[in-house]
Amino acid sequence: MFARLDKGYKSLVRYLAIFAVWIFSAPSFAQLAEESMTPRKISLEYFRGLVLEENLNLDLPSIPKTSADLQKRAGELTDRWRGFANNITNNNLANVHELVRLVDEFNADLIFQLGPFYVAHDLLANTAQKKTISLELNRIWDFIIEEYYGNARIFRALRHIEVDFELLDEQERAVIRAEIQKFRFYHREFDEEDDDNDEEEAKRVLILSQSLEKLETQFSNNIDHSTAHLYLTKEELDGVPEDFLNQLTKKKDKFKLEIQQWYHYDTLMRTARRSKTRKTVMRARFDIASEANSDIFNSILEIRQTLAESNDQKHYLDWALQDELLPNSSKLDAFLSAGEKGNRTAFLAERRVLQAQLSKRLGDKKTPAKLEAWDVAYEIEKKREAILGNSFENLEEYFPLDRVLRGMFDYFEKYFGLQFEEIPDMAWWDPSVRTFLMREKATGKIKGVQILDPFPRPNKERWFWSLTLQARLKRLTGQVDLPVNLISGNWTPPKPGQIAFISPGEDLATLCHEWGHGVNDIGTGVDKASISGMRTSDDFVETPSNFFEALARDPEFLQMVSGHYQTNEPLDRETAQKLSKALEFGLAHARQDKLTKSRIDFALHGKRARKESQHERGVGLQTPDEIDRKIRKRMYYAMPEGAFPLSSFSHIATDYAGLFWTYYLGEVASAKMKALGKRSPDGTFSAAVGQRLIERAFAVGGGIKTSRILHAVFGRNFNACSAALRLSAPTKVARTRKDDGKPSPQTKGL
Repeated sequence: MFARLDKGYKSLVRYLAIFAVWIFSAPSFAQLAEESMTPRKISLEYFRGLVLEENLNLDLPSIPKTSADLQKRAGELTDRWRGFANNITNNNLANVHELVRLVDEFNADLIFQLGPFYVAHDLLANTAQKKTISLELNRIWDFIIEEYYGNARIFRALRHIEVDFELLDEQERAVIRAEIQKFRFYHREFDEEDDDNDEEEAKRVLILSQSLEKLETQFSNNIDHSTAHLYLTKEELDGVPEDFLNQLTKKKDKFKLEIQQWYHYDTLMRTARRSKTRKTVMRARFDIASEANSDIFNSILEIRQTLAESNDQKHYLDWALQDELLPNSSKLDAFLSAGEKGNRTAFLAERRVLQAQLSKRLGDKKTPAKLEAWDVAYEIEKKREAILGNSFENLEEYFPLDRVLRGMFDYFEKYFGLQFEEIPDMAWWDPSVRTFLMREKATGKIKGVQILDPFPRPNKERWFWSLTLQARLKRLTGQVDLPVNLISGNWTPPKPGQIAFISPGEDLATLCHEWGHGVNDIGTGVDKASISGMRTSDDFVETPSNFFEALARDPEFLQMVSGHYQTNEPLDRETAQKLSKALEFGLAHARQDKLTKSRIDFALHGKRARKESQHERGVGLQTPDEIDRKIRKRMYYAMPEGAFPLSSFSHIATDYAGLFWTYYLGEVASAKMKALGKRSPDGTFSAAVGQRLIERAFAVGGGIKTSRILHAVFGRNFNACSAALRLSAPTKVARTRKDDGKPSPQTKGL
């Protein structure tokens, strides 16, 4: 008996000792809470070890800081790229694979070397420095257009490769196809029989293309370098959050608002209580650079039309669409018509709700109030808060930026097999800039590096964007250039000694949208820089970002990314569902806005009524501003007098000419992807579908056409018109049959 007691006593002592060790060595509850409220971290030394182990390269160039440095760097780059161009046209190349390699390395170097110029311009430079950087960038692009894209010998060399396409693998073919796409904007379609007789026409096309490039750059610079601002009193800014006002400079008793900065404009339109203030702000915003840009835009349209005709196309739109999912204007027209028809009921229903809300506030419940363009964002915000039963600002204490990042990373790991870890001791151009490593969960292999520049600073552009700093490329040595993406944000900075929060509305949606671009860019599995990452087909580039943006309205996601800054307690299920429902309101308006701008783009670049006299051939009967105003009034809301939206909107004037509809296509396709993954009984997302989306869509780069990507995801051909027609249709609830009491099959809504 004593032996058994002694044995029991010894066991008890041993267990107590083990328990004591665990108590004193285990992290405290506070430590556990803190770890779950911030992204997981790794050291810079550990990261470097991983890079060496996997034979990766990460060595970004420095950022030019002075005018002399800018000029020297620009000169070195033109000399460097002249050598590339000469090598590409060298007849002594060993084989076609060598030519593909040179073209791909040129594109990789272009991305790598120009990134620091854009970082300096958009994130660091003052107004005078921005102009200097713009001049040097213009000089670089003039050289690239004239000596590379404008080089007929390089174009011929690329076209001749098509004869030997069977010798190339699929990625090599995709590199050449993508490169020929760029060259066709600077050359007539190559024709061996016309070689000698086409020289003058080729020169004319090149000169027109160079002129177009300069006009597009000037259009953007006129907006970026604008110093447009308003001075408004505290009374005029009634309703605008104090945190925002504290960021503004003051002149006597008035706040200075930089209207050219989207962050300022968007905040005011959503929060300023006075309708007169919002109207003043909208008119000022849409008057930026209008005097100069109205004329420039008209010239841009005419040059585009001339270039299209030089390539045997009736309209620029058909020229721009020929390699897209919707390959001509008639198919695009059908897609937009389907979207308009599908969204109309939901759009009009939302508008009636907003009108009733405005009437009630004005004290007239019987007569529907007239809703103006400058009222829309504010009324949507107020309706969302009414649905939520709270303000977004009050919920921010559940959305500390670090907790949101950790929750988002946990979601990505759970459903997409992607792990993110922060490298806190990696230094960049500002102490607030952060670095995250993305790895495959299953293998631990590095995918890429995501840089986040989250907060506004003096001289930093107040908009949100994503940029490739280094594209994935496998070198001849076997070493791989590690893909690096930069996200520039302008979320509200923390007060001294405090943490940063973000709004669960627009702020969270924007973070998810830009992170979607980042996942697409650094998650690539393609080893050719020309077609890796975000260098996808034009009609697919906005699909990953739209897919991840939609997560910001998902109840499960909202719970995962939330955690009270003091307790780490997430939103309860009921609040998360209310928040999701609130954020869903206004989607029909957002879609109608996209469709309206797509129609404006369609009208400007498609068939337009033109004068046919000898002296005025090609001149539009209606100005672009008249077309814009007419379509907005018909489809959305009329603009205030003195507002010229086209002059301050660079998308249609530059990169998205003829392609603005791709934003809507991205939303349509991503909605179907979300529906595909939400088929589980409990409404959670399917990890198997998440993995399929990464492998078959978001990591495939530009080597595969959008139609093939969507077929690989859905297992059948993607009907864009059908999907657009159903996008805004509500999901029908299962109804009980009278005969056997069993529920009928649920209609699959999007």
